[in-house]
Amino acid sequence: MKISRFLKIAVSVFVFVAFLSLVSCGNAGIEPEDDLVDQNISERVDNADDYVSPINLSELPELDEFQLPKVTGTTAELALGYIPSSLNDDISKFGFNLISFTNIKHGLERLGYYSSSPSDFDLILASMYSPDFLLSRIYQQKQPIDDPENWNWMVHDTISGGTWFAGNLSMGDKLLPAMSEDGYSTEPLINSSMTSFLAPWSNKSPIYGRQVAPYSPEFGYFNYEKNNVEQADETAVLIRQKEVGLASEKEIADMIPFIGDAENAVLIKSKLTLENSTSNLGIGSVMSEDRLKILENLKGCGRHIGLDWIAFSHHPDEELPIRIILRYKSNQVAETDMKVLKYIHENNLSRINKGEEIQADLIKIDMKRFSVYQNVGLIECQIVKTELNNNPNDPLGASNIRAADKLSELFLKGLMPELFLNK
Repeated sequence: MKISRFLKIAVSVFVFVAFLSLVSCGNAGIEPEDDLVDQNISERVDNADDYVSPINLSELPELDEFQLPKVTGTTAELALGYIPSSLNDDISKFGFNLISFTNIKHGLERLGYYSSSPSDFDLILASMYSPDFLLSRIYQQKQPIDDPENWNWMVHDTISGGTWFAGNLSMGDKLLPAMSEDGYSTEPLINSSMTSFLAPWSNKSPIYGRQVAPYSPEFGYFNYEKNNVEQADETAVLIRQKEVGLASEKEIADMIPFIGDAENAVLIKSKLTLENSTSNLGIGSVMSEDRLKILENLKGCGRHIGLDWIAFSHHPDEELPIRIILRYKSNQVAETDMKVLKYIHENNLSRINKGEEIQADLIKIDMKRFSVYQNVGLIECQIVKTELNNNPNDPLGASNIRAADKLSELFLKGLMPELFLNK
């Protein structure tokens, strides 16, 4: 599977710094390549109510008092309401699903994007939030959708390549004529009675990706690489029937209050285990002795199978800007499993020599607070200053942009093994 440009982001005041090799996504708001080994994931039996800690319970630390406010009615919640509930269905053949949300409007405003007369640096900044299909367009703007000033939020599904994009896009009177000039053809969306536009395969670089389904002047579905008529139609049905999609699924609804008003968040549903992570993520042959030792340290200390969703969320204006949110099937599992996670952190079981994190320079975090609210575990983290994000020539701070996406890349590269399940 090709996970296309999920985090191809770069920043410096005058220079690009290439960070990521997964899929690049942004987001816009309707206001109020790494190959993975294809290996079957064995079915699990959920004994969530029969939790047995791998560590003597008397050795486990106490959790911190829960303090995080629960926030709803946010842009993230609104955006996830437009996403089909099918994304919560059976996990992909790769053993995980990954959904990214970004509030582009908030990010550009926070970092001082000067929209009236954007400089070269402003355009570089915009490219770091841009969805794939607009990366080249922002430097030669012809349509309202090309202008970062008009972007609000975006959701991207890594597995399907689907992108849900919203803003002041003028898709009816501006985008459709442009696509007509580029040879797009129409295909009916059967269940919704709406229309999708498909670029011919002879067109190697279609103007707005392979597929566009405009639902209104402000909102549409885009697929950069392929046609996914079913997903476009599912979204259209939600809009036609005025229903709420993924945000209404219980697992997601449990996490939304803690994702809160995030600038960037990634939701991951994973069956990857400590035992199968190296083979499923294709990193076994290149894994260092240090990392293999960490997997040995964590043997029996992976996450309990009652964990069904993980979320990373980025709140750049807060003292602890990173949240790791773990949704379990019961409070008992959440309580004990979070104590095990805190034990792992306090005893450096997921760190390499000299106590250093085994995370790449994309982003480093220090886990500060471990707490539980009902069946949801929360880890609140600081971003650790590194040479990259503490560079005086880079006042924005490299790790201060789409940090949740960067953490999700580390997870998929096996560099956050403490979050993998046990067998």
